[in-house]
Amino acid sequence: MSYRVLVGENLDPQTALFLRNRGHDALHVSEVLGSGTEDDAIAKYAREQEYVILTNDRDFVALERTHELKVVLATDNDMPAHEIANTVDELAELVPESTDLGRVTWV
Repeated sequence: MSYRVLVGENLDPQTALFLRNRGHDALHVSEVLGSGTEDDAIAKYAREQEYVILTNDRDFVALERTHELKVVLATDNDMPAHEIANTVDELAELVPESTDLGRVTWV
């Protein structure tokens, strides 16, 4: 299974590439919204385009920001891009439909 994933600006852009190589529809925030985009604009784009946000920015855990949004929070700031992609890929195998994810999924 695969997810539509919007990779947060605070994660390596290579994460999106690794996810695409595993069959996911993945974009890095800098590719579609540009560097320095405000979190609220990122959340709005993800909701409108039905992307799961992959980030290590805990600001996305705030309820007002994650309303009708799925967030996968990568909690290990030292995890390399390929390992983050592997973890998301494993998550997609366990929970094939991203709509079945909780509001925030910690990985």
